[in-house]
Amino acid sequence: MTHKDHIDRYETVSLKEWTVSYLLLCIPIAGIIFAFYWAFSGQEKISKQTWAQCVLIFYGLFIVAYVLLEFVFSIPIFPKL
Repeated sequence: MTHKDHIDRYETVSLKEWTVSYLLLCIPIAGIIFAFYWAFSGQEKISKQTWAQCVLIFYGLFIVAYVLLEFVFSIPIFPKL
């Protein structure tokens, strides 16, 4: 990693870049793949990398909450039709 690359990672993320990032997360499977790439590639800006790690933590928390409610406590989240 060159000095310029190191400095670029600490720049702020523009509004356009945040908007595109949020829109990409809305795509069902690709959003998760993008979140993993942004979180662990080491090529993204630091703030975006930290945000993506936080998004993955929340995804994990939602999955754990779903499993607990649906299977352990037998509270249906999505009732069967």
